[in-house]
Amino acid sequence: MPYIGDLTPLKIILVDSNDHLAEKTGVVSPTVEYCGPTMQSFTAVIDPDWVELGDGLYLLTPTTAMMATKGELLVKVSAPECETFYKLVEITLPSLTTEDIDEILHNALSTVYSVLERLPEEPAAVGSPMNIDSAY
Repeated sequence: MPYIGDLTPLKIILVDSNDHLAEKTGVVSPTVEYCGPTMQSFTAVIDPDWVELGDGLYLLTPTTAMMATKGELLVKVSAPECETFYKLVEITLPSLTTEDIDEILHNALSTVYSVLERLPEEPAAVGSPMNIDSAY
């Protein structure tokens, strides 16, 4: 079973539903659904990131929602005149180093401090506007 921990595209093969062998090309808007480890049913992917490579081979880039939970993810792809394709992948979350965590915290705190620096010294009266020049 493939393991993915980022938005690595999944390889999808579509074949003809009549002979079950011939590669299906030209599929531009498949129905893509997924079911994660904590889900009871499939969820549709709206406007999937889908690229045809040729000879029935396609790349599907997972959405961030698909990648939100660690564990097994079942992806289902269907299209007219094509066999329904299922792919089971294991979602792994990346390991963060201490340096990664320090950088994330530093960036978050820098953003908070930069916003706080632009707040007026005196609070605005209740009901009056309080403007911040820019969030960044």
